[in-house]
Amino acid sequence: MPNKERSEETTLQTIRSFDHDTLVTWLFKAVMPRLRKADYLHEHLPAGFQHATQSPKLTAALAGATSVSGIVRWVQIATRNKAADLLRKEKRKSEKTLPFNEDVALPEAAPAHEIIDPVDALTPELKEKIFSRLTPTEHKLFELYLRKMKPRDIAVALAWKPGTVWTRRAELKKKIMDILRKKNEGECSE
Repeated sequence: MPNKERSEETTLQTIRSFDHDTLVTWLFKAVMPRLRKADYLHEHLPAGFQHATQSPKLTAALAGATSVSGIVRWVQIATRNKAADLLRKEKRKSEKTLPFNEDVALPEAAPAHEIIDPVDALTPELKEKIFSRLTPTEHKLFELYLRKMKPRDIAVALAWKPGTVWTRRAELKKKIMDILRKKNEGECSE
């Protein structure tokens, strides 16, 4: 056992003596094969690794490390976390930019100072088409939403928590937008 501990300490001292580029190369060879298994993060792993190895925390982790596996594990976790952050950021960015079909007839323009709720722009035919694609729970929520009830009042009416109303209403809005987008693209049957 003492030989193994001495060997580990010798390896740590060697790693600590590496210049930054050599250290990064060594870490890349030690960390990346283990991370390649996370397929969904595959595109973001190189950027995550670069972030982890340029972080000043790496120097602190290296100085305070008691084992080589501890350093490798720290870089592995930092790389995976940063890659996951980058993936989430990319998804959020893509969700914010929804396509807009300019051929859609919009209702008559309201004064510029008024904010139009997208639900107000729905024709009775569109409302019926939306109702036909909703679950019974979504149907109730949509009816209350059409009545311009506040989330607090909807929560009381449906015996839900207000946070549940906010979440379900956001999901419902997204579903409605998907239905309208499909209609605008001509994918919905008339």
